[in-house]
Amino acid sequence: MLISRCKKIFYLVTVLLLCQAQAVIASSYFSMADGGETPENQMKFTDGKISAMVGESLSLWENHWAGVFLLPAIEIGNFQTGQSSPHQMWRGKAGLSAQWDIPMKSLPYLETGFAHESDHVSDEESYKKKYFVSEGKYLDNRSLRSFEYFFLGIPLRLYPGQKWKTESMAILRIFTPPVNSHAPFAQKAGFAFSGSLSYSPGIDFSFFLKLLADKTIGDYTPYMDSYKPELERNNFSRYGVRLGMDIRLAKVMVSPSLGYFHGTGYGMDFMERVSGAVFQISVNRILTDERNPDTPPDFPE
Repeated sequence: MLISRCKKIFYLVTVLLLCQAQAVIASSYFSMADGGETPENQMKFTDGKISAMVGESLSLWENHWAGVFLLPAIEIGNFQTGQSSPHQMWRGKAGLSAQWDIPMKSLPYLETGFAHESDHVSDEESYKKKYFVSEGKYLDNRSLRSFEYFFLGIPLRLYPGQKWKTESMAILRIFTPPVNSHAPFAQKAGFAFSGSLSYSPGIDFSFFLKLLADKTIGDYTPYMDSYKPELERNNFSRYGVRLGMDIRLAKVMVSPSLGYFHGTGYGMDFMERVSGAVFQISVNRILTDERNPDTPPDFPE
């Protein structure tokens, strides 16, 4: 318990300190964020449950054709409805990515990297009541969800018109044997796809429709003897849709949206399949990367 709390504090302090630096959000900001790799600052209400994330993509080095980014984030959420604030579980992520330009109009760059994630429960008593066959069973709160993986992101961007833009991102994840020797090697590979259609009637705001699908190949069956038998153990998939707005306020992007989500959770609720409405609001600093400008090219009239 003490180690888990210290780890949580370490993640949070690291993120807050790093967020004081000048953030550079490259053109991967939309796609990789919805695909789960690029961290962002957001509050989310999903099927009556609250979660909040703090994180930023931080530039370590850049020139006109390539860049290296640090990806710290921490998310705190709930596995029960009716909670007044997110507090019942948390997950910390730390990643390093490299991005380089591709000399193709619709394929502006490629991005690859390596990430570590560690998920933990803060409210163990309520967690065992909800998910365990017996409250006396042991919860491996330190190691059950500690893992690492390589990822590769391939984007596609098109401008059907001066005010219209479509973006998509395919993300491949390959998991490696966990650094934590007590953690199960239960996830092998994953694939995520995110896509958006946006319309910008003005320079300071735009409307968007975003889609997300995510599938992870794995099997936690040997490690979940304590859990109720009806819970998911080896079919971790998610999909969702959101409709919302991006509102530019100086160097800040505020993005409220409404949508629908179906699938398993991302943290220690990874075995529970839920469906329901989603309200999400994200607030992130933005600096347009000169290598990957976020404005469409000049089209002839």
